[in-house]
Amino acid sequence: MKKTIYLLLLLSLLVLFPSFSTDNRIQAETGEFERVIITFHDKIYDHILIEGNGEIHHRFPSISAVAASIPSDYLSTLQHHPRIKSVEVDKQVSVTQTIDWGVHRTNAPQVWKNSVTGKGVKVALIDTGIAKNHPDLKIADAVAFTNYTTDYNDDNGHGTHVAGIVAAQNNDIGTAGMAPDIDLYIAKALDQEGNGYHSDLVRAIEWAINKDVDIINLSAGGIEGSLLLKAAIDQAYNKGVLIVAAAGNSGQAVEYPAAYSNVIAVAAVDQRDRRTNFSAIGKEVEVSAPGVAIYSTYLRNSYKSMSGTSMAAPHVTGMLALLKQARPGIAHTDLRELLHKHTFDLGETGKDELYGYGRIEVPQDLKVEKAPPSPPTSVQATMIDNKTDSKLQVQLTWKASESVTGIESYQLYRNGEWIAKVGNQTFTYIDIVDEGTYSYEIIAIDRDKQESNRSQPIKIEVKRDTKIDVIVDDPILLHSFKDVTKTDWFAPHVDYLTKTNIIGGYEDGTFQPNNEVTRAEAITMIGRHLGINGARRATDYSDVSSSHFASGFIQSAQEQNLLAGYKDGTFRPNRYVTRGELAVLFVRAFSLNKAATITFSDVSPTYYAHGAIQRLVGENITAGYPDGTFKPNQPVTRAEFSVLLTRAINDQFKLK
Repeated sequence: MKKTIYLLLLLSLLVLFPSFSTDNRIQAETGEFERVIITFHDKIYDHILIEGNGEIHHRFPSISAVAASIPSDYLSTLQHHPRIKSVEVDKQVSVTQTIDWGVHRTNAPQVWKNSVTGKGVKVALIDTGIAKNHPDLKIADAVAFTNYTTDYNDDNGHGTHVAGIVAAQNNDIGTAGMAPDIDLYIAKALDQEGNGYHSDLVRAIEWAINKDVDIINLSAGGIEGSLLLKAAIDQAYNKGVLIVAAAGNSGQAVEYPAAYSNVIAVAAVDQRDRRTNFSAIGKEVEVSAPGVAIYSTYLRNSYKSMSGTSMAAPHVTGMLALLKQARPGIAHTDLRELLHKHTFDLGETGKDELYGYGRIEVPQDLKVEKAPPSPPTSVQATMIDNKTDSKLQVQLTWKASESVTGIESYQLYRNGEWIAKVGNQTFTYIDIVDEGTYSYEIIAIDRDKQESNRSQPIKIEVKRDTKIDVIVDDPILLHSFKDVTKTDWFAPHVDYLTKTNIIGGYEDGTFQPNNEVTRAEAITMIGRHLGINGARRATDYSDVSSSHFASGFIQSAQEQNLLAGYKDGTFRPNRYVTRGELAVLFVRAFSLNKAATITFSDVSPTYYAHGAIQRLVGENITAGYPDGTFKPNQPVTRAEFSVLLTRAINDQFKLK
């Protein structure tokens, strides 16, 4: 087999020792001071410093010197004083984190404060491996594809340096990469000399595809291409993976794989935004990035500076990770165009062969946009027979959509035309149709009014002689509770809430409809419908521990101002909910606005829940009792709560 050498695209290694800060000024109430070291010709003269309001921190009598803080405007006097030999800045030695100039130049640190750090984005680095135990690097998964070792540990240093530019942790040590919170996947495909085979790169690309990564970084290149390598890159790109590669260090034509159209070729610039003399040239150059004296992680838990287009490429990979996190629903092709847009134009106006679209620059106002909801899944359409002769019926069913903020409703379409809107806890709909062929699609709408894409179309041919899939004698498919019969006045409501997973029975198979509902139970059932976070956790209430079954719903409801506790800092989760309290809770939870003007003999206009009760009546959720009372202080039973809650969330159950 012919061995194609992949030379690591770097030029030089500059060892850096712990950094020295050049900003030694400290702030005092009287103005700016400089911390300095003052050396005298023969002995220390305190009065010279005291006259200028200086402060001595330490004396070095053996060498006639002091460490002191001096007002900035007095330094010139000291420097020209005949008794003083020298005045030098008391430089500060630091072993804390130093963010490299390249990362700073791209504006990446500016968006970290917006929580844009690459979190959730999966990036694969195909290189010489990675230093396994480096304290500044965190690895999600790693593998080796070289023929001499199965160990992915870096025995060259190049891969570790590239990894740090992309993903060094923002942890107060060493340095920080462009996107410190990405999920980092490592494929060692180059050996200790930085060389490798096309076939090993392809194996690494296939592995990255199987890991469902978003971006692949290839800081390696050669003057020859490969049909196999191009096919692997095209496959990755067609699956939505962006590939970033170093353009090359020959100063001439762009090397492979960067030269392929489905790869983002990156050129290098220096601290003055000038193209380096080693950076490749060509129409394939897409963008440029910092690539000179880049400080990053290295072997044996150390740090080094390196130069090359190998260092420029991971800056672009990191920026793409930031953009990907901020625009979670964006297609990879659109993400690539977004990269072009956020560049600082260099050289000729527009795209050119030296800088591409320009040096990358993260927009400082970049923030994470909430992804739209996902479309409903498992959509099914079946014919049903409810003994109606004039029309035929199609029953649609689907599984819930996912959304960060929760789903508000579902919109149903038949043959591209809207037919119905149903609530967020409804996953079935019966469509009355004539004979014919129908295609159904469903979209989800979240509470921010964002729409999902349409679900995959489901087609059905409706004929009278078609075998019926489902026979429905009664629209209520009653769930089995020992103490709930089909004729109970609350049975349809209990069934609806059970089917939508809002309520459940007891372990003995009963529903216990006459039990009174507690505050914890009420907010749990409402919270399930609203889709708020119900995960158990610490609360702001002294009597609701993190282990309480309703702690998550109670805390989420408190944060969303759906309820309030008592003045003593308690929630009293086991206290029964009254009808008046329930009215207030419903108004807040479901934004009830339509108010009635009805008068109840036992509800004074000054009663705290008076307005909420009027809204419950105005929204056709209740009409009170036949004797003209509302009984606001009466506890609510499970049966009554089921009826009122069902009417509040599903218009089909409301009073006529």
